[in-house]
Amino acid sequence: MINEALRKCALVICKHIRKVDVAGRIGGEEFAIILPQILLEYAIKSAERLRTEISQIKINSDQYTFSLTMSFGISISDSNDGEN
Repeated sequence: MINEALRKCALVICKHIRKVDVAGRIGGEEFAIILPQILLEYAIKSAERLRTEISQIKINSDQYTFSLTMSFGISISDSNDGEN
């Protein structure tokens, strides 16, 4: 079940990121997505779209059906840091 959940989350992420974005699994159940050249407001909207779509995923086992949730943190870096 865990592998199916990870696979389905990865598919949703790949479906929603741009060609310039980079997504990967850090380990366990953690993913990271790098969104270069994006404004904070669009990063927040992107995270919310992913959260909403992932919450609609259903994983079926023999006895139960599970829904998924995901939480996000966003960090912004100024690419001009350290340049002259």
